[in-house]
Amino acid sequence: MLAIKNALKFTVRTQSPYHLSSRSATFVRDIYKKINYDAPFTMEDKHLILKRLNHLSSKQLEGYVSKVVAKRIMDYREKAGDFEAVEQLLDLDKIETTTLEKLCRMLMKEEASEEDLRKPEDLEKKYKFLSKDIKPSFRGYIPESSVLGLKINVTTVSYALINRYDLVEWGSIPLTPAEGGAVSQKTLEHNALFKKATEVVEQLPEADFCIQEELLNVLPRDPYMKMKYNLCKTRSYLDCVLQQSGKIGSACIHQIQPRTLDNCFQLKVGNERISIRAKFPQIREQNYEKEMPFFLNMSPQQMQEFKNFDKHSVENMAGACLQALAFRFAAKMVVKKKADKLQQIEIPDSSTTPRETIIT
Repeated sequence: MLAIKNALKFTVRTQSPYHLSSRSATFVRDIYKKINYDAPFTMEDKHLILKRLNHLSSKQLEGYVSKVVAKRIMDYREKAGDFEAVEQLLDLDKIETTTLEKLCRMLMKEEASEEDLRKPEDLEKKYKFLSKDIKPSFRGYIPESSVLGLKINVTTVSYALINRYDLVEWGSIPLTPAEGGAVSQKTLEHNALFKKATEVVEQLPEADFCIQEELLNVLPRDPYMKMKYNLCKTRSYLDCVLQQSGKIGSACIHQIQPRTLDNCFQLKVGNERISIRAKFPQIREQNYEKEMPFFLNMSPQQMQEFKNFDKHSVENMAGACLQALAFRFAAKMVVKKKADKLQQIEIPDSSTTPRETIIT
């Protein structure tokens, strides 16, 4: 079987009559169709296997299969998209029918891997990252607080407002005369930029808290120096006007390091951040219950907007959404830890009514 797979996965190119032939690997999809293979599992079992193949993170997959196989599955998803049939596992290197059936049985085990999202140690690790890398502290947060995530670049301001478990509103506001238009020196002049910042802030919803990613560092001989300078100037005007507007209840704009989002939502492959737009549906699938750290309820209209908006806008809107979710999770953990600590040191008194925990 493995020999047949290898024959299918390689093509031979002859360079010339006087040179040896060179063999190069070619990615081939749907080998199972070529060998007429059907995995011996029920449709219900196959549905469960596919769900885990397509939705579990690399770490979660390691709860079922080896680290090497988990990496091959993630690489396949990155190159070819979701698995459409369990038999497509044959497309992975060094997987033949016997191995495939063994892997499928392993993936049908009890849902220990999905429970990883609820493990205290896993949540604690995420919390440590977030509490350290979100500044300033979460003073005044309660579970009913609304959080506004902001993604600002020189052409657009994208935002997402969440309240408890719901995405209340999201959108993208152009900064240039035409959306996606070029940035000119005239648009960055003091009066023009201040006027535009004021117009944009008027369109933003009110929130108890606001969070955005820190700006990237400027490197020596940075090829993006001009773009970063323009972005820094644009953001400074918008942040000043937003803080002065009174739309943010906490009266400050929190900052989160980009690496923190990358760690929380596994947005990095090597040194490159992958598309948040592509990753966003998977993150929602993985957090399908309210008890999970990044659960988000979206209306059918919002899901339609996600599909219909242009790629650039959706990328930034989804990024703003992840910022707000990360802030909500970290702040809720702070509330929980504070409540646990108070419970340990206070003597229970039936005559007093319990008060809601607020971060101070």
